[in-house]
Amino acid sequence: MRIAILSLQHMKKCTLKGPLKKCSEKLEEDTEINVINLEDIIVQYDEKGVNFYFEKENLLEYDAFLIRVDLSVQKELLFLIASTLKNEGKVVVNESYCGLGSMSDKLSFLSVAKEFDIHHPKTFFVRSYDKLEEILDKMQFPFIVKDHQGWQGSSVEKIEKKENLEYLKDAFPKNGLLIQEYIPIKSDIRVLVVGYTVIGAMERFSTSDDFRTNISLGGEAKKIELTEEMKTLAERISKETRNDILGVDFIFKDDKLLVLEIEECPGVKGFRMATGINVSDKIFEYIYKKVK
Repeated sequence: MRIAILSLQHMKKCTLKGPLKKCSEKLEEDTEINVINLEDIIVQYDEKGVNFYFEKENLLEYDAFLIRVDLSVQKELLFLIASTLKNEGKVVVNESYCGLGSMSDKLSFLSVAKEFDIHHPKTFFVRSYDKLEEILDKMQFPFIVKDHQGWQGSSVEKIEKKENLEYLKDAFPKNGLLIQEYIPIKSDIRVLVVGYTVIGAMERFSTSDDFRTNISLGGEAKKIELTEEMKTLAERISKETRNDILGVDFIFKDDKLLVLEIEECPGVKGFRMATGINVSDKIFEYIYKKVK
């Protein structure tokens, strides 16, 4: 079996090549796993159809493809590659990239939240700094700003007052900005789904004055038991957004469960350390069953 992990240059540290290889060895399955930089793929079209090459190797020679690309970066290219591979009978994870109407980022998730009556923080989206002025009277300070294609909390900021927005004049995200109500919390809950089935959950805490709980930013986490509501909702979102592998973040506001956001490229190392669940094993077993 041959597995290609489609990633980007700046996400090399997030690849699953090593862990997946260990899983294949435990199952005594002869598996080749390669990380392929999406930006290095050559697209070729001729009378026989579309082909994709990486270092002169045809991607169609692989059996399964695990997409580890943050949010909707290179979305059009991903759609072309993923949809073509799926039509050729290849296993593609996550399947959300096989359709242009995929729900795979913080912005597109808003339509799912509305359609299925999912409780979600009040949110605005603007494409330029000039438009910020128009919504300030609709938001109460402090509030949160984030790049809707951000990853691991790196682009999330809490805005205490209007003057704090000055830095955005010269650093406004080219893909637009999400403005979200600030909900004071001591922790959030990350539920992880693999193969459209919840495998576990962890509660994340900030260990400093930072309001963000991301483990990648120094937060800590512990394993918790899921409620039936969390499990049902996480699996429903996974299926509706066609993300075989998905992280769903929950918080509570006045005892009401809110979905903070979804992450179609969730980190697995911190989750394993907190819960003891080997996510790589779950992913490999899921891919193996789909290929076989």
